[in-house]
Amino acid sequence: MDSIEFKRFLPQFSRISCLLLFFVLLLPEIGLAGDIQSYYGPEEHLQDKMISLYQTAEKSIYVACFNMTSWPIIKTLIKAKKKGIDVRVITDAGELENKNTHRAVKALLEAEIPVKVNRHDGLMHIKQSVIDEHANTSGSFNQTWTADHLNDERLDIITDSLNTKKAKEKFLSMWNDSGNFKDLKEDF
Repeated sequence: MDSIEFKRFLPQFSRISCLLLFFVLLLPEIGLAGDIQSYYGPEEHLQDKMISLYQTAEKSIYVACFNMTSWPIIKTLIKAKKKGIDVRVITDAGELENKNTHRAVKALLEAEIPVKVNRHDGLMHIKQSVIDEHANTSGSFNQTWTADHLNDERLDIITDSLNTKKAKEKFLSMWNDSGNFKDLKEDF
């Protein structure tokens, strides 16, 4: 490259360098860059991943899950509640007919963890947890023994502030929607 070509290239190089610097340094600061870790069950023990994540909570754990029967997860949520963490659960009303789900949800209610169920015609089929402001989960993983030990499942742990904020907003909009979701009482 001769000196004339280099002088023409230099201004473009500077613009490209500035853009790269912006993406590398500034995007994580404004919450546009994050991390997604994908795990697959049963071989990667998704229940253990959820428990470890729940144990990082300092303020809140919001769970929207179609079905929940994993006793190690239930016990972890109860321990979090006893430590003063705001734990809330939304699950599918139809799944309460399952005796294992019924027992698990009853244990949550007895521990004073508020639970809501859908009252609309569709399923509450979201499988998501929001932990504080730093992480949320997605995927196919229902927090059940079967999902952990037998099923082909996927669990994504997302540590992205904008994505986590959106997940929390969705959970809270469902939580506050008394037309489509109702409080479950201990005597259900």
